[in-house]
Amino acid sequence: MKNKILLIRPRNFLSLSNYPPLALILIGSTLEKAGYEVEIFSAADSQNYLEVIKDKIANQDLLFVGLTVLTTEVSDAIKISKAIKQEADIPIAWGGWHVTLFPEQCAQSPFIDYAVIDEGDFSVVGLANSLARGQALESKIIKTSGHLDMNELPLPDYSLVDNIDNFITRPLGDKFQEIIGRPIRWLPYQSSRGCPSKCAFCINIVTGNQDYRAKSPAKISGELEALAKKYNIEHFKILDDNFFASKNRVKEFCDIVLRRNLEFTWDGECRVDYFRDDYLNDELLSRLKDTGLLQLVLGAESGSTKTLSYLCKNIVPQQTERAITSLQKHGIIADCSFMVGLPGETKEEVMKTHAFINKQRKHKLFLCGVQTYRPYPGSRIAQQLIAEGKLKEPEALEEWQVENIVGLYTYVDVKRPWIENYKLAMNISYYQSLASGVWLLQHQIDNGFFRLINAFFKKIGALRSRFSFFFFPIDKKIYSVFRLKMYRRLESKKES
Repeated sequence: MKNKILLIRPRNFLSLSNYPPLALILIGSTLEKAGYEVEIFSAADSQNYLEVIKDKIANQDLLFVGLTVLTTEVSDAIKISKAIKQEADIPIAWGGWHVTLFPEQCAQSPFIDYAVIDEGDFSVVGLANSLARGQALESKIIKTSGHLDMNELPLPDYSLVDNIDNFITRPLGDKFQEIIGRPIRWLPYQSSRGCPSKCAFCINIVTGNQDYRAKSPAKISGELEALAKKYNIEHFKILDDNFFASKNRVKEFCDIVLRRNLEFTWDGECRVDYFRDDYLNDELLSRLKDTGLLQLVLGAESGSTKTLSYLCKNIVPQQTERAITSLQKHGIIADCSFMVGLPGETKEEVMKTHAFINKQRKHKLFLCGVQTYRPYPGSRIAQQLIAEGKLKEPEALEEWQVENIVGLYTYVDVKRPWIENYKLAMNISYYQSLASGVWLLQHQIDNGFFRLINAFFKKIGALRSRFSFFFFPIDKKIYSVFRLKMYRRLESKKES
C-alpha cells in the first residue's frame, strides 16, 4: 500500500519565504502520526525547483501531492501542478486560505483533484486513508465538520522540511534580533486558532474563523520546551491570530514557564485594548517579560477614530498609545501595523495616522509598518469595491494569474482606484516604513558598506516623515534598486 506523501509550498511572488512552511508542518505531523511517510518541500529554496519536484515524483511511489496556497502563490501553484500532471498521474490536493475562499474555483480545475478547505489537519488524514484504500470520495471539496481540538494535535515535526536548519539559522526581519546583535536559532509556532474580534478587513471574518480554540498552557509550555531541546532553539515566533484572547490562559502560561525556569524568548501579536488595569497591566507585563517576551505586534491600523470605526476595530488611538507606552516601560518592542488609503478615507484622516506615528517616535522601542489598504477577497470592503466597479473578483482560478486583477488584492505599491489621495498615502506608507527599517534591518546585511547605505536611507525616511516633506522623492527609486540588490544577496545565500 502506498504511504508516501509529498507536501509543497509554492513560491510567493511578494516576499522572501523566510519562514518554514508551518501550515504544512502541522498537516505533515498529523499525517506522520497516522502512519504516513511525509516530505515537505519549499519551492522558494531551490533555483530549479520544478526539476527537483519532477525528480521526487519520478523516484517515489507517491500516494498524493499536497500544496498549501495563498492568493500570492496561486500562479506558482498552477505551474507546479501542471508540471506534476505532465509527469505522472498522481492525485493533487490543494489547501490553504485561497482554497478556503474559493473552493469551487479550485475544484473545477483539471489539475486539482481535491480542494481541502478550512482546517485540514485531520481531513487530510481522511483523504490519505481513502486514497490508500482505493475508495472513491463523494466530492472534490473536502471539509472538516466543525473545529478540531488543538490539544489533539501532535508535536510539530519540523524535520519533515528539507534542510530545516537553513530556516532555523536565517536572520529574522525583527527589531529584537537587531538589538540582540547576534545570530539566533528560531522557529515559528502556533498555540491557537481563530479570533473573536470583528475587524472588517480580516480573513477570519470572511472564512468564519472567529471561534477561538487553543492549546492548553501545559501543552504549549511542554511543546516549546521539547522543541527548544530538539532543535536547540532560542526564540519562538508565536504566529497566533490572537495569543491573548484568553486572560486565564496567558496567566497560566506565565506561571508554568516561570515555575519550570524554561529558557527561551518569544514574540507574538496582541490587540491594543487588552492593555488595561484588569488585564495587561504592569504586573502581568512584568511577568510576560520574565517569560522571555521581546516583542508584540499591535494592530493599530489608524490614528483616526473615524477610520477605526469604519474598520470595526472597536478601539481608539488612545488605546494604541497606552499599549505602546506600557510596552516601552517594560522593555518590550511595540511593532505596530497601520494602513492608509482606505475607501473614502480623506486627506485629513490619512494625516491623522501620519501625525500619530510621528508622535510615537519618541519611544525607542516603537516601530511600524504602514501599507496602503489591500482587500481580502470576500470581505465586506472588497464586496463594496466590487459593487462600485473599483475591484474585480476573478471567476476562474486561472484569472488569479492576471497581474492587473490580482495586483489590486496583493501588490504593495500598485495604484488602487479607491485611494483618493494616492501619492500622499504611498509616500506616508513608504517613508514611515523606511524610517522603521521594516524592509531591511541592519543585521540582515552582511557588508559594512551596505549597512551604511541602508542606515543613510533610513535616516532620509525618518526626516521626510518627521517634516512631512515628500517633494521630489527620487531617493525612493534609488533605494528600491538597493533593496532589490540586498534581497538578491539574501536569496543567493539562502539557496547556496
